[in-house]
Amino acid sequence: MLRVEKKVIVTLTPARLEATLLRGDKVVATTGIDLDPGRWDATWSQGLHSLDTPLSELLGTLRAQKHSVSVLYIGREIQSDVATYPMGQNEAVLAA
Repeated sequence: MLRVEKKVIVTLTPARLEATLLRGDKVVATTGIDLDPGRWDATWSQGLHSLDTPLSELLGTLRAQKHSVSVLYIGREIQSDVATYPMGQNEAVLAA
């Protein structure tokens, strides 16, 4: 039997934090929260730590325990930045 890989893509912008669960190339589920873009500079200067709990909750909602996680950042000054981590929920929060 062919095993289909599950992975999570976390997308972070100044206005949104979103997590999407994929099975192969198919979207299984997505969840996210809106962020206040006016607080982005403060959030960034604090090392994004204020997003730790919301990100943990999003990953928990998706039941993303031991999936590979890719973090996609789209910011004001950078078009996009991608990093992939083959790990579970706690490690993904630390990496993001």
